[in-house]
Amino acid sequence: MSRRPAAVHTGRCFVGAVGEGDVRDFTALGDAVNAAARLADQARAGELLVSSVEARAAGLDTSTLESRTLELRGREQMMDAWVVSSLAGRRGSETRTPAPSTPGSS
Repeated sequence: MSRRPAAVHTGRCFVGAVGEGDVRDFTALGDAVNAAARLADQARAGELLVSSVEARAAGLDTSTLESRTLELRGREQMMDAWVVSSLAGRRGSETRTPAPSTPGSS
């Protein structure tokens, strides 16, 4: 079974049907979409990378996660990301990601 890399990033984008008549396609466009794609390009097989922007937005507890600062194609600034899940080489095992913490919860 192939374990494809994936990534999550947060930002503004356009999502919807583009085109006319029989030539219509559902697509997502924008800098956030491109950043997520470039981030996924940097992920290794079986990894889920989460941008620092998304980690903050989701309230993700990153204290036990591996961090990376990555140079992404087409972007001037480096991007910080967290390895949330690494399933490569772990056939048949389950990896659990800690639930995001919320203020006031114990």
